[in-house]
Amino acid sequence: MAIVYILYSKSIDKFYIGSFINIEVRLNDHLLNKYNSAFTNRANDWEVYYKIQQLEFIPARNSLTPTCQF
Repeated sequence: MAIVYILYSKSIDKFYIGSFINIEVRLNDHLLNKYNSAFTNRANDWEVYYKIQQLEFIPARNSLTPTCQF
């Protein structure tokens, strides 16, 4: 099962859409800038804005990204 999530950073007024199995682990990765070239490295105040849980991984990823325009 997967979670599609939207993170929001107030400091840069931006949203980020992602998917992962464990939202707590993934949010921590974003906050610690674990991925050097990631978009989320632009801020360190990301918070979960919205999430959809208990979806199969591929449908979860596809359920939100094509229709979101931020």
